[in-house]
Formats: sequence, structure tokens, C-alpha cells
Amino acid sequence: MEFNFENSVGFYINRTASLMRIGLLRAFQEQYPEITVDYWVILNRLWKKDGMIQIELARLTAKDNASMTRMLDGMQRKRMLSRQPDENDRRAFRIFLTQKGKELEAPLKKIAAENQAKALKNLSETEIENLIKTLNKICDNY
Repeated sequence: MEFNFENSVGFYINRTASLMRIGLLRAFQEQYPEITVDYWVILNRLWKKDGMIQIELARLTAKDNASMTRMLDGMQRKRMLSRQPDENDRRAFRIFLTQKGKELEAPLKKIAAENQAKALKNLSETEIENLIKTLNKICDNY
């Protein structure tokens, strides 16, 4: 089979992810201009498990350490989180949400839910379930 870039699964997955990312960023920017999609990903991980070590947070968000450090610096300047030395490892830092970071959870999740609903509006529940299963199968191949 000949490879056709514009008709490849990777092309459509990437295009869809890019459009959803842009839509989410625009939605955040209307009310929370300081929030980027990368910040959103980090906040989500911390809402689930506050106080993670920076290396663990980088792994869970698929970010390299340098990028993670830059993002955390920005989020700390915007008072969304704080870093505290790990009690067991002087080289490691634990990342904790500030009150501001905690208060962003409900409004940002509402915006994200609305953005996702917009993206999926023409799909049935079965189609959405099958899409998620299919994408997970693709991920499992790697």
C-alpha cells in the first residue's frame, strides 16, 4: 500500500489534536488569559495528586525536564503553585498547588468540558466510546 500523507491516520489524529488544543486555548484565554494548555495539563495532574516530585510530573505529562522547569517557573510566578524541597532527597522538589491553583479547578474543567462537547457534538456515545478504545489501541502499539 502506498503511503498518502493527507490520508494517513497520523495526519488526522494530529490535525484533530491541534484543532482541539487551539479551541481549548482560545476558550481559556477569554476568561483566564494566564492559562495555557500546558498549564492545564500540569494543573490536572496536581488536582489529582498534589505534592508530586517534579520528575514524576514531567513523566506523567510527557514533558522533558527543561520544559517542565520553564512551565513550573511561569506557574509559580503566576502564583498557581509552589515548590518545596523533598524531605528525602535534597535534589528533588515537590510541587504543590496554591489556593489560586486549587480555585482554578472548577472553572477550567467547565471550560474544558464545553470545549470537548463542541468537538464531539455530532458523535453518538457509542462512537465516542469506540473512538477512545481505538486511540488507546494505537497508543498500546507503542
